Amino acid sequence: MAEIRIAFRQGGNSGQFTREGWADPEGHGSWTEGPNSHLRFSGLFAGVPYAVAIDLGPYLAPPMLAAQALTVSVNGHLCFEDRLNGPCQIRFTIPAGAIPPGGQAEMVLTCSDAVAPMTLGTGADMRRLGFSVWQVTLEDQPAVAAAPLAVRPAEPVFAPVPLGIVPQALPAVAPPPPAAPAPGPIEFRAAGTCPLCGQATEFIARRATPLPEQWYPNWFRDGLRCAKCDSLPRERALFTVVERLYPNWRDLAIHESSPGDRGASLRFRQECRGYVETQYDPELGFGKTDAAGRYRSENLEAQTFPGQSFDLVITQDVFEHLFEPDKAIREIARTLRPGGAYIMTVPIANEARPSSRRAARTSQGVKMLAEAQYHGNPVSAQGSLVTIDWGFDIVDYLAAHSGLSVSMFYFDDISRGMRAICMEVIVCRKLGMPPSL
Repeated sequence: MAEIRIAFRQGGNSGQFTREGWADPEGHGSWTEGPNSHLRFSGLFAGVPYAVAIDLGPYLAPPMLAAQALTVSVNGHLCFEDRLNGPCQIRFTIPAGAIPPGGQAEMVLTCSDAVAPMTLGTGADMRRLGFSVWQVTLEDQPAVAAAPLAVRPAEPVFAPVPLGIVPQALPAVAPPPPAAPAPGPIEFRAAGTCPLCGQATEFIARRATPLPEQWYPNWFRDGLRCAKCDSLPRERALFTVVERLYPNWRDLAIHESSPGDRGASLRFRQECRGYVETQYDPELGFGKTDAAGRYRSENLEAQTFPGQSFDLVITQDVFEHLFEPDKAIREIARTLRPGGAYIMTVPIANEARPSSRRAARTSQGVKMLAEAQYHGNPVSAQGSLVTIDWGFDIVDYLAAHSGLSVSMFYFDDISRGMRAICMEVIVCRKLGMPPSL
């Protein structure tokens, strides 16, 4: 008998097997990220059944998310399907006929309820989390090849916990008493036209349990996706503003700070001839370009660009991570040409309440003024610390520190997939030539 054991914690060997759909290893294990997470195996015995055990735990946020659905398939063969409401070990058998000559196997963990904590209001993490996986074991010629699909309490393992908290070891526990069936997954669909890809499409959001109607905007922020281009509401809103105010954007000089590889950023990168991408990469050195020639390292608060370099400056969910936003907006204003604009999205977490700091930079280092929160970072697995919870008074703040004319746009149009919280678009315009009337 031969055994394959995969450890998903930091320092483990999971990188040899994981493909798309996995977050970076952490102390507790690795999160599945998004609806499908792939593992790839080679050198298995063709025509031989394999016993599989997976130690894992779902991301939960009761009562909104009391359980998560999990389906496991191997080379297209359904091997496991259930809803899990706590840490456990699942066991199943890969049938002999699933392993082809050559011994290749693709295992897919499908987590249809995967959700970002931010959409539930339970944290700042914007990743779509399904299950924290600690260990996967495969063993050929299982002792009980015909055993039914089963779930049993986990051996002592690390339980999934909120990010930033050191997990503690949990002892094995007795099986929980039978619970009433959880409400089934729900799906929201709305037909319309996507402002980003321009196609007739459906905007689709899925989750594990029903929600009151007033919660839909919270759920939609990272969940209402275009079926054609996978864009999000705030990306569609920002692109709509750019198209309306600057329909010639493809011919302009655009600087986007900290873009990702999706949505509006992808359109700008692919279609704008004067597009410049920057990332905060102090190890590279500010003003320098990375080895691949893709981005330039810049500190938004102290840029190396000459004055009046750009027609448009764009950031998407960046301003909540700055320690000195006053310097950043002054620098942006300096680099804008007359008539140009800074167009941004930022979570307006405080809404009508005054903006407030979560973290400050001091001579002794970073001082936390509230519980640490992190968002995703395109160039760092550590994420980006949230430093400010902005309110609607951000409009006055930006105008006071930049001299720019500041406006805020908000859309609510489900036919274009623009319905969610924190999808305001802010436009800061630099005075140009006034009209001659």
